[in-house]
Amino acid sequence: MTIAQKNFRTKHLFVFLALLCCACGLLAQGPVILTADGQTDTYTLINNKLGAGPETPDCSHPAFGPHVTQAFDNGLARNVFVFHIHVTPDNDRCIAFDRQRVEIKSDGASPAYVKAFLGDTVNYTWKFKLDAAFQPSTSFTHIHQIKAGDGDSAAPIMTITPRKGSPNLLQIIHIDSTGVTTVVTNTPLSPFLGVWVEASEKITFGSNGSYSLTLKRVSDGAALLTYSNNNIDLWRTGTTFCRPKWGIYRSLNNPQDLRDEDVLFGNYCLAKGADDCSTDFTIAAAPGTQTVTAGNNATYTVTVNPINIFAGNVGLSVSGLPPGASATFNPSAINIGSGSSTLTISNLTAVGSYPLSIKGTYASLSHSSPVTLVVNPTATTTAISSNHNPSVFGQAVTLTATVSPAGATGNVQFKDGSNNLGAPSTLGNGTATFITPSLSVGAYDVTAVYSGDANFQGSTSPSLSQTVNPAGTSTALALTAGSNPSALGQSLTFTATVSEQFGGAPSGTVTFKDGNTTLGTGTLNSNTATLSTSSLPVGTHSIVAIYGGDGNFASSTSPSLAEVVTSAGTGTSTSTQLSAPAQIYFHQKTPVVLTVTVTASSTPTGDVILLEGSTQLSSQVPLVNGSATIPPLQTGLLHPGMHVVKAVYLGNGSFDGSESTPQTVNVSPQPKPR
Repeated sequence: MTIAQKNFRTKHLFVFLALLCCACGLLAQGPVILTADGQTDTYTLINNKLGAGPETPDCSHPAFGPHVTQAFDNGLARNVFVFHIHVTPDNDRCIAFDRQRVEIKSDGASPAYVKAFLGDTVNYTWKFKLDAAFQPSTSFTHIHQIKAGDGDSAAPIMTITPRKGSPNLLQIIHIDSTGVTTVVTNTPLSPFLGVWVEASEKITFGSNGSYSLTLKRVSDGAALLTYSNNNIDLWRTGTTFCRPKWGIYRSLNNPQDLRDEDVLFGNYCLAKGADDCSTDFTIAAAPGTQTVTAGNNATYTVTVNPINIFAGNVGLSVSGLPPGASATFNPSAINIGSGSSTLTISNLTAVGSYPLSIKGTYASLSHSSPVTLVVNPTATTTAISSNHNPSVFGQAVTLTATVSPAGATGNVQFKDGSNNLGAPSTLGNGTATFITPSLSVGAYDVTAVYSGDANFQGSTSPSLSQTVNPAGTSTALALTAGSNPSALGQSLTFTATVSEQFGGAPSGTVTFKDGNTTLGTGTLNSNTATLSTSSLPVGTHSIVAIYGGDGNFASSTSPSLAEVVTSAGTGTSTSTQLSAPAQIYFHQKTPVVLTVTVTASSTPTGDVILLEGSTQLSSQVPLVNGSATIPPLQTGLLHPGMHVVKAVYLGNGSFDGSESTPQTVNVSPQPKPR
């Protein structure tokens, strides 16, 4: 191989590599995005992206200033471009005066990526807003053009053209390479006025090219116009590239039809080849898994981010909720394709793990973010109370457990320490009870343990110190064998009966006493104990029975029983008589006395007393000349009612004792009549 051949091959290899690098750079460039930022000089911003400045009537209307500016738009919540056109004095760049133009475009000096060459497939998207009172011309008012960049470039290839008529229309116009103009589709203009519209245009350039256009309302994604043609003339003689144009290009043939206009544009995207300007969005929800207790709310943060300057209003929904649950989004939709919303799920009562799907929808676009919601049983608290604390042995004690919050079902086990107190009790209306009469004397550490159910967690109450004291008793004493009064040496049997407060069988012993003298003891048997004695001396004896108690029953002492022992069989017999008024009045002023007279063959000496049953009503009163007087104030006759009393002469070594016939005395609570 000659040196010349080697140099030739080397030269072409460098050329090939350079072209390959350019192609790789082209492929790697990706879509060109042109958006207003509210800061950069507008013409500079446009030129930096498209490689060409805008075509404006600034030269004919310098007092107004730039005819393409930037402003913040509340509808899109972002900065947009504002294209200004005035019926006068604006024209077409001080070149043509029968028309006026304010447009942006790519041009011959623009980067290759924003120019379309024969066979190229391009995708353009943008947004625009015509004022609600926008007025088109009867001639032409183009707001978008596809034009040849050179060669036969006078007439556009495709236009989007509002047209005055009845009604006003929005036309899609095609002009082929022979100059034939065709309105390929049209629709009433009114749906396009006062709203943001998103345009998506896909073109394959060639004599048998393809063209598609979709115009959608941004707020809800509704399609306002669609058109496509897969065999359409999209190339011109002598043309090396084609280009897009956006803005206002209108005829001044009928200026009376026109008005000054401000047309808004934004979110331009220019893509070529495999690159895509299709707008979309992503949706994400956090946290991915959330665990709450039943009865509480769950919240998720839902975030929507745009792809390729997406600016739709994304509606939100959620599926897979637990039974009975409800969901709200705040806000209910994410506007302008970017932002976040708080999902609140309430009325969470059904326990379980739930896979949720949080969905965002805009027109035909729909994306979901999966999350998991775990609802645990509701936490509960259990309280315990006792209706008697302290209680006494044998007393029925009701333990009550109260489980909160309302709605819990299941069982409650009452426990003494680790020991169960009976079987579990059923929970009803938030409470459960257990009645126990079986607690022995002592202290108990009582708790209530709620077992829980499908929707409520179990819980244990704080411990309750239940104290059980010995039960009270009462002791009654009776003379069950013998008489009262009795004769000296007569056998007497005293019976003590011990009664308990709440049932049970007291045990232990009973001590019988005469004053301070112990007569003996008896063992309780079926609540009774007896003592027999014949050794009581002559005189009055105050007999009591003292129950000593046991582990479960408290001690008690009977009321005293007055047993009178008289002398008998060793002296002269006697006869005793009692003289008592049948009626004694309360607060009676006239002295009232009871007189006791004892008679015998000679005048007896010694003492007499008054008895009512086994109750001693008076102290021992000595006889004087065989009689004694006892004022009622010295007796027990102080309480209103009927009293059956008798007098007993105790006797002595010379005279035997005796008793009178019982008499009834009525003690009236009323004063004596006057």
